[in-house]
Amino acid sequence: SIILSLYLLYIYLMILNSSVNRFPTFSARDKLIYNQTYMYMSYMSYMMPGVAGFNTQKEVIKYYTYFMMNKLFKFHVLRDNTTPKMEYMENISYNMCNMDRNLLATIVGFMDGDGYIRMTKKSKDKTGESRYSTPKAGNMNYIYMSLIMNLNENDLELLQYFHQHLNMGKVYNMTPKKGNKLARWEMNKTDLLNKIMPLLDYHNMYFLTHTRQKQYLLLKYIKHNKLVYYEDIMKYNKNINEYIVNNKINNSFYKLNYFNNWLVGFTMAEGSFLIKNNKDICFQLKQKYNLELFNNMTKIFNTTRKLNISKNKYMQFSVSSKNDIQNMINFFSFSKNHPLLGNKLMSYNKWLLAMKNSYRYKELKMPHMSNIKKNM
Repeated sequence: SIILSLYLLYIYLMILNSSVNRFPTFSARDKLIYNQTYMYMSYMSYMMPGVAGFNTQKEVIKYYTYFMMNKLFKFHVLRDNTTPKMEYMENISYNMCNMDRNLLATIVGFMDGDGYIRMTKKSKDKTGESRYSTPKAGNMNYIYMSLIMNLNENDLELLQYFHQHLNMGKVYNMTPKKGNKLARWEMNKTDLLNKIMPLLDYHNMYFLTHTRQKQYLLLKYIKHNKLVYYEDIMKYNKNINEYIVNNKINNSFYKLNYFNNWLVGFTMAEGSFLIKNNKDICFQLKQKYNLELFNNMTKIFNTTRKLNISKNKYMQFSVSSKNDIQNMINFFSFSKNHPLLGNKLMSYNKWLLAMKNSYRYKELKMPHMSNIKKNM
């Protein structure tokens, strides 16, 4: 009966395939799931293990039969609580279609500056107990991965805001053995492989800094090649390095259609809006390496200002002329880019207010005073 139902559904989908756009009730999300349905039915639901979180033919058939009955035949089909992976796939499809793309690019830029992808060993002994310490002989060393962002505790609300929109990982306060209290956003292996990667692939976005690209491409290689054990990373090290070299973005960053919003997020992580003791205004961006990336930033900021490079590895972009400062204001206040968020927004508004009260900068075009004070 399952095979017959599948066959009939497949035939019906073939008939509707050319006319799906004529259904006024189909949202973008519906169309995405419809197209997925048609694709999977075309292959008779033979999916690769682990794709989209499904493990069996039965789950695929059950989920898409439910969807098509609901959307095409207007039947009310009850779902049980035994198929969390089906709900999970539905949530991912919803996020892919409805995520604010400008915000997503801003978050990616922020992660590029302040996040890191951690790859460590996670061993299991013969009892199945997980261990993070040095494994004993004979234990299995699995790949453990997570994406972590550690910020000042004052940025907890910012991380909660990101978490609210992405619905990935967990946000919490932590106190390290040394140092001040931190706010942390942590995503585990499931978040990375089954949420972050499909979301970025759908929106055609990438991390852009040298370090984050290497970390993320290693992650993709592990997923696509189904590596499980930590030793496999060393075993396939040559192939991994070739994969990273062949897929890494090295130039023309400014041509990416999300680069401006990525730069907003990167500024939130690595930028500084400075007011000097003599009341002069300055904007700075600093990071290690990434020369070509920084050169592309100067194109977006519309400045000929040269980078300051120290010890052949520390990049600093700094502007203070009135013309360059106006370009910065135009970028952050008078563009269609996503606005700054969190403590960096407060810093930016204090910076603007200082210019409002300065004779030197009074001729610059700035946001209305009420907008500045509202965001302070």
